[in-house]
Amino acid sequence: MRKQKGFTLIELLVVISIGALVLSIGIPAFSAWKHRHDVESQVNQLYSDLQFARSQAYVNKKLAGISWSGASFSSYQILINASASTYVTSSGSSVVQTVGPMNSHIIASPNPLSVTFNGRGFVSAPSTLPMNFYVSNAYGSLTSCVSISLTRITLGTWQGGACAPQWK
Repeated sequence: MRKQKGFTLIELLVVISIGALVLSIGIPAFSAWKHRHDVESQVNQLYSDLQFARSQAYVNKKLAGISWSGASFSSYQILINASASTYVTSSGSSVVQTVGPMNSHIIASPNPLSVTFNGRGFVSAPSTLPMNFYVSNAYGSLTSCVSISLTRITLGTWQGGACAPQWK
């Protein structure tokens, strides 16, 4: 008589139950990591785009900036404006890039429709500084806000009412 090869039903059920246990632990951890990653990615994208708009203003000696499509801050355009107005808008400006829609809800304080840099790379509009862009549900992200002052754009972690820089 030959010995049969294969798995018994008990062995198969034990392996499936162990796999289900590992998945039940791993899926919530993965979803929290994914949310943190999305927040950090979008905040870093906004930071990079603000730096890019600032550099375009400085290099071209024209007004450049970012204009949001509505008050939700879910999408925006990077613009260069050749006219002598004080802020960039989608009319009369050349669109360099369109970004969005974003997954995380970004909040602005104060609530500008655009951020404009002059030919020297300084913020020219709006005049209320500092401006903070943050994600309220960051779930422990290392970077959850961008702060703009007259001469500097910084990444940081949102701590209640302020954007704390990453460096100490």
